[in-house]
Amino acid sequence: MGNRERKLSIEPSHSLWKNRPFLLLLGSDATSNLGLYMYIVMIPLLMYDLTESALLISTMRLWSF
Repeated sequence: MGNRERKLSIEPSHSLWKNRPFLLLLGSDATSNLGLYMYIVMIPLLMYDLTESALLISTMRLWSF
């Protein structure tokens, strides 16, 4: 039994940007983050614009915490 050397390929076989499940995961994560930041930033601004009550906004933040 002779020694056989194995050559390992360092080159990646496929790019992540051509991997459909990865792109779906990336897109869904970006959509989820957009919705979260809209909730964090836009909802309190809208509530303040409608009611002009800082107490209501702080109560909402306390309740969501």
